[in-house]
Amino acid sequence: MGVNNEDILYGTKEGLILRVDESAGSFYGYVRDGIWSTEEAEEAAKYKLLPGDLKIRDMNMDYSINGDDRVILGKGIPDFYGTFANTVKYKNFDFILEIQYSKGNDIFNQARNSGEARQGLANSFATVLDAWTPENQDAVLEQVRPTGAGYNYYMDTRKVSDGSFIRGKNLVLGYTLPPSITSKLGINNLRIYASAQNFFLITEYFGYDPEVTTYEEFSFSQGFNYYEYPKPRTFLAGINLSF
Repeated sequence: MGVNNEDILYGTKEGLILRVDESAGSFYGYVRDGIWSTEEAEEAAKYKLLPGDLKIRDMNMDYSINGDDRVILGKGIPDFYGTFANTVKYKNFDFILEIQYSKGNDIFNQARNSGEARQGLANSFATVLDAWTPENQDAVLEQVRPTGAGYNYYMDTRKVSDGSFIRGKNLVLGYTLPPSITSKLGINNLRIYASAQNFFLITEYFGYDPEVTTYEEFSFSQGFNYYEYPKPRTFLAGINLSF
């Protein structure tokens, strides 16, 4: 599947594409089929590769991995999203709860390029401990080699993960002193409260937080992430006082 006249490539190299009948800003790249094993040495050689090298799916079977082998890998825009919000008051107590959700969106985590494929240049994710060796033929990652051998920076399916999530967005519990007490204190109102924001997150996303976008300058780059800071978990306590 190559690029045709109805496609628009933009953003971070070939990572994003606009295509008719597909979601805006779809992720565009290669399908990873594992690592070439010792038993596949002859087939790997047809691609000028060795056992331990990354195996990319040859879509058009021409024994050459290039731009014509790219396909749509996912999308950053969810199928649906929203927030459940409720406010409850009972006597002098008030309670606010907001639960946020998103379903059907993917995340393209570019951090895996440097975190899993540059062992000789930078610190790595713990997943590099499952790199290919002759004794570990079913490894997740390609063989660790010296920097001079070069590194792979394919925009491939390894970097794409489900970005669906459920987030505890806001939680507030407050108590307002009754007038019988505030009048004796010479004040009109006094409310004591405690709150928490982003107090839980349920997701299968590989990184810290699926609700981030690194490249905001591109209109359809939602879900593209490169070591973005997660939303902070915040706890507050305070007093609202009026005279």
